[in-house]
Amino acid sequence: MKNSTTKTFKHGIAKPMLCDVLFDNLVKNLRKNGYKVTVTLEDKYRFARVKGKWITAGFCEPNNGESYSYIDGKICFDNVKCFDKWSKCPYSFPIPKTEKQFEYVLSKMQYLASSEGYRKSNEYDLDCEYGYPKNIA
Repeated sequence: MKNSTTKTFKHGIAKPMLCDVLFDNLVKNLRKNGYKVTVTLEDKYRFARVKGKWITAGFCEPNNGESYSYIDGKICFDNVKCFDKWSKCPYSFPIPKTEKQFEYVLSKMQYLASSEGYRKSNEYDLDCEYGYPKNIA
Protein backbone atom coordinates (compact mmCIF):
# COMPACT_ATOMS: atom_id res chain seq x y z
CA MET A 1 0.00 0.00 0.00
CA LYS A 2 1.37 3.40 -0.99
CA ASN A 3 1.83 5.92 1.83
CA SER A 4 -0.63 8.81 1.36
CA THR A 5 2.05 11.37 2.19
CA THR A 6 4.39 10.44 -0.64
CA LYS A 7 4.36 10.67 -4.39
CA THR A 8 6.11 8.14 -6.58
CA PHE A 9 8.07 9.66 -9.42
CA LYS A 10 9.24 8.12 -12.71
CA HIS A 11 12.27 6.49 -11.11
CA GLY A 12 10.34 5.14 -8.12
CA ILE A 13 11.67 7.71 -5.66
CA ALA A 14 9.06 8.71 -3.10
CA LYS A 15 9.15 12.26 -1.74
CA PRO A 16 6.65 14.03 0.50
CA MET A 17 4.44 16.49 -1.35
CA LEU A 18 4.22 20.01 0.10
CA CYS A 19 0.47 19.78 0.75
CA ASP A 20 1.02 16.58 2.76
CA VAL A 21 3.77 18.19 4.83
CA LEU A 22 1.55 21.21 5.57
CA PHE A 23 -1.37 18.92 6.52
CA ASP A 24 0.86 16.86 8.83
CA ASN A 25 2.38 20.00 10.40
CA LEU A 26 -1.07 21.41 11.14
CA VAL A 27 -2.14 18.14 12.79
CA LYS A 28 1.03 18.09 14.89
CA ASN A 29 0.82 21.76 15.91
CA LEU A 30 -2.84 21.59 16.88
CA ARG A 31 -2.14 18.53 19.02
CA LYS A 32 0.78 20.36 20.67
CA ASN A 33 -1.66 23.12 21.56
CA GLY A 34 -4.08 20.75 23.28
CA TYR A 35 -6.60 19.98 20.54
CA LYS A 36 -7.73 16.44 19.75
CA VAL A 37 -7.22 15.75 16.04
CA THR A 38 -8.63 12.66 14.33
CA VAL A 39 -7.46 11.97 10.78
CA THR A 40 -9.45 9.75 8.44
CA LEU A 41 -8.81 8.71 4.89
CA GLU A 42 -11.78 9.60 2.72
CA ASP A 43 -12.16 8.32 -0.83
CA LYS A 44 -9.43 10.53 -2.34
CA TYR A 45 -8.07 12.69 0.47
CA ARG A 46 -7.29 12.90 4.17
CA PHE A 47 -9.72 14.72 6.45
CA ALA A 48 -8.93 15.95 9.96
CA ARG A 49 -11.60 16.71 12.56
CA VAL A 50 -10.49 18.89 15.46
CA LYS A 51 -12.19 19.01 18.85
CA GLY A 52 -11.35 20.62 22.14
CA LYS A 53 -11.15 23.93 23.94
CA TRP A 54 -14.73 24.78 22.84
CA ILE A 55 -13.84 24.51 19.13
CA THR A 56 -15.02 22.27 16.30
CA ALA A 57 -12.79 22.43 13.23
CA GLY A 58 -12.01 20.45 10.13
CA PHE A 59 -9.56 20.51 7.27
CA CYS A 60 -8.63 18.43 4.22
CA GLU A 61 -5.71 18.03 1.94
CA PRO A 62 -6.28 19.94 -1.30
CA ASN A 63 -8.48 17.58 -3.32
CA ASN A 64 -9.80 19.38 -6.41
CA GLY A 65 -13.31 19.81 -5.09
CA GLU A 66 -13.88 16.27 -3.82
CA SER A 67 -14.77 17.71 -0.39
CA TYR A 68 -16.72 20.80 0.67
CA SER A 69 -15.04 23.94 -0.68
CA TYR A 70 -14.83 25.38 2.83
CA ILE A 71 -12.37 22.67 3.92
CA ASP A 72 -10.66 21.76 0.61
CA GLY A 73 -7.07 22.70 1.46
CA LYS A 74 -8.39 24.89 4.28
CA ILE A 75 -9.09 24.80 8.00
CA CYS A 76 -12.60 25.85 8.93
CA PHE A 77 -13.85 26.28 12.50
CA ASP A 78 -16.44 27.61 14.92
CA ASN A 79 -17.34 27.50 18.60
CA VAL A 80 -18.54 23.99 19.43
CA LYS A 81 -21.91 25.33 20.65
CA CYS A 82 -22.47 27.27 17.41
CA PHE A 83 -21.25 24.72 14.87
CA ASP A 84 -23.92 23.65 12.40
CA LYS A 85 -22.11 22.97 9.14
CA TRP A 86 -18.87 23.97 7.43
CA SER A 87 -20.50 26.65 5.31
CA LYS A 88 -21.69 28.51 8.43
CA CYS A 89 -18.28 28.68 10.11
CA PRO A 90 -17.05 32.26 10.47
CA TYR A 91 -13.42 31.36 9.71
CA SER A 92 -11.93 29.35 6.85
CA PHE A 93 -8.23 29.78 6.13
CA PRO A 94 -5.84 28.02 3.75
CA ILE A 95 -3.80 25.41 5.61
CA PRO A 96 -1.03 27.50 7.24
CA LYS A 97 2.33 27.58 5.46
CA THR A 98 4.15 29.67 8.06
CA GLU A 99 4.30 29.89 11.83
CA LYS A 100 2.79 33.37 11.63
CA GLN A 101 -0.23 31.98 9.75
CA PHE A 102 -0.61 29.16 12.29
CA GLU A 103 -0.46 31.64 15.17
CA TYR A 104 -3.17 33.71 13.46
CA VAL A 105 -5.43 30.65 13.11
CA LEU A 106 -4.77 29.74 16.74
CA SER A 107 -5.64 33.28 17.88
CA LYS A 108 -8.97 33.10 16.01
CA MET A 109 -9.71 29.70 17.55
CA GLN A 110 -8.95 31.07 21.01
CA TYR A 111 -11.18 34.08 20.36
CA LEU A 112 -14.11 31.88 19.28
CA ALA A 113 -13.67 29.83 22.45
CA SER A 114 -14.06 32.95 24.61
CA SER A 115 -17.45 34.05 25.90
CA GLU A 116 -17.38 37.08 23.59
CA GLY A 117 -16.42 34.93 20.59
CA TYR A 118 -19.20 32.48 21.40
CA ARG A 119 -21.76 35.27 21.73
CA LYS A 120 -20.75 36.97 18.49
CA SER A 121 -20.70 33.70 16.56
CA ASN A 122 -24.02 32.63 18.03
CA GLU A 123 -25.60 35.95 17.02
CA TYR A 124 -23.93 35.95 13.56
CA ASP A 125 -22.22 39.18 14.58
CA LEU A 126 -18.67 38.30 13.46
CA ASP A 127 -16.83 39.57 10.43
CA CYS A 128 -16.17 36.29 8.64
CA GLU A 129 -12.66 35.71 7.32
CA TYR A 130 -11.76 33.38 4.49
CA GLY A 131 -8.14 34.32 4.00
CA TYR A 132 -5.18 35.78 5.85
CA PRO A 133 -4.70 39.53 6.22
CA LYS A 134 -1.96 40.91 3.98
CA ASN A 135 0.40 41.40 6.92
CA ILE A 136 0.27 37.67 7.81
CA ALA A 137 2.80 35.93 5.57
